[in-house]
Amino acid sequence: MGYKRKHHVLRAALVIVLILVVACAAAGFEFYQQAEEVKTEANNVMAEITTLKQEIKSGDTTGAAATAASISATAKSMKTTTEGTLWQIASKLPYVGTDVQNARTLTDVLNNLSNDVLVPVADTINEAGGLNLSSATSLSEMSSELSASIKSAQSTIDSLPEGNISEVNNAVARARELINSTDLSSDLSTDILSAL
Repeated sequence: MGYKRKHHVLRAALVIVLILVVACAAAGFEFYQQAEEVKTEANNVMAEITTLKQEIKSGDTTGAAATAASISATAKSMKTTTEGTLWQIASKLPYVGTDVQNARTLTDVLNNLSNDVLVPVADTINEAGGLNLSSATSLSEMSSELSASIKSAQSTIDSLPEGNISEVNNAVARARELINSTDLSSDLSTDILSAL
């Protein structure tokens, strides 16, 4: 009787371990798919930022506003994904935790910049009909808020620690370079002066 009981307990323990292994594998695969999706979205955003700059410089204000809105929607999607339970758990894991947390922070910074800088600037220029005195006046009124958002992003990205995964480290470096090279007021002033 004792032998059968031990056998049933052992079998139940093995089934539980097997279920846990399958659940971990499924969660790992789901996390991998989400990470690939975020990576693809990040690449799309980088391309759209280039497009946005070109649209503003060429005077395509409607296109710039649409591109900024698209960047904002993608950034929100990325942030929503990286706020999920799998990402929260993965950010606590050894070896990859720092990289996962860095990716989460990058998506948060991108979301904030798109909502607080890109969309307002593109909308302001679009509503004024282009880079002109009206848009320059509106943008100068917003400049302290825009600069504060950019400085906050710079500070956040500059404080990110080095991770273990080169792809994430490269993304952090690209973001740091892009944000630290951004002088919005100087860039816009040059564009507005050339447009006038």
